Amino acid sequence: MSEGHLLAAVWRQNRICPILVVALVVLNIVAYLAASRLAEPRVQGLERTLIEKQALLRRAGQKAGSAVSPQTLFHKGEDGLAAFREAVPDKTEFSSLIGEVFSLAQGAGLSIDRITYNPEEVAERGLLEYGLVFSVAGDYSQIKKFIHSVEQSRRLVIIDEVSLGGSGAGKGSEVALRISFTTYFKSEDS
Repeated sequence: MSEGHLLAAVWRQNRICPILVVALVVLNIVAYLAASRLAEPRVQGLERTLIEKQALLRRAGQKAGSAVSPQTLFHKGEDGLAAFREAVPDKTEFSSLIGEVFSLAQGAGLSIDRITYNPEEVAERGLLEYGLVFSVAGDYSQIKKFIHSVEQSRRLVIIDEVSLGGSGAGKGSEVALRISFTTYFKSEDS
């Protein structure tokens, strides 16, 4: 039997199978063309992005090889924390801090009428946090000298806010400074 007779016999036997096979072949061709025209450019773009990110990751890995390890960073952090704890004075040093602030102001030619303070316990750290607020008045150079002296102090002092206000427009006019800063002391429990 020849090929033509075989196809004719199949066609006479069951017409649905050959139509289904031809439809599947056409559908397969259409799907291939759609995938190659629509999906292939997107796939190529994703492949380029993947290659770029892999190259970045390799470069980062090479840099990380020369960088400090996390364990070393952790130990440096612990050392820094220990140094901070050593620098924090006992609560009994609070009065000497106040005396030093008055002394620094006097050294700059300023006077402080009063200092208000607000202690708060930082229990999880074993520290007392003191927020201090006060005002001084003088010429600009005196104020500048005072701020510099506070910044250069050996004490742990964080200047939170500085407010300046002038009382006149002339040369040598007085400037009012309101300053608030935070300092820390060891609590009695630590």
